[in-house]
Amino acid sequence: MEVAAGHTVTYTPPYHSDMQPIEIVWAIVKCQYTQDTTFRQVLVRLKEAFEDLKASSFNRCLHKSDSQLYKLEEYIKQKQDEDARGNVSDSDSEMTRVMYPISLKLEALGLLEFMSDYKVAEKLGIPRRTIRNWTKQRFELLTYEGNKKRMKIEPGRRREAFPDPPGLVDFINQLRDAERALTMLHLITWINQREWLLAYLATKQPGNGYKSVHQLL
Repeated sequence: MEVAAGHTVTYTPPYHSDMQPIEIVWAIVKCQYTQDTTFRQVLVRLKEAFEDLKASSFNRCLHKSDSQLYKLEEYIKQKQDEDARGNVSDSDSEMTRVMYPISLKLEALGLLEFMSDYKVAEKLGIPRRTIRNWTKQRFELLTYEGNKKRMKIEPGRRREAFPDPPGLVDFINQLRDAERALTMLHLITWINQREWLLAYLATKQPGNGYKSVHQLL
């Protein structure tokens, strides 16, 4: 780029048959930026700004992210607990928990073969949410061989858990102390209980093993 006779003249690269128009445009832009001191000053200011950042600034961002993650984990756990109950009425004003026998649950599953959950709920007088929760237990209900008058497949059943929960908690804390992001891959890699895993998957419906393990984590 030169100034000739009071006019700014920009010289483009010599024409070549293999050169695309965008290459010519980029050459002009690059030439202008290399001569513009303002652009170089921007780069210098950005570099100085990043160098002035203190570790405390990054730590505040990480702590805020951890706080939001904890809140999300608590919310997810709360929703999972609510879904696991399965027999809670949809009405907010009704605080009494309604229990249904397994025989009625099996009847509802049979009706769902040719009716919508809305129709089944209307026919049996049961909230749709409860019907949908029963469909999640379809495999366990259909394979149940006990007393159909029972309200639960396994009364007083404890929530499923995997071996050595304290060890996993310690592993998670170590990752966070090292300021590393916690991912599902980390958790799956940490689990090294092959015998337990095979025995656990054998109790699950084919194709749902990964989902069940994911819910445990």
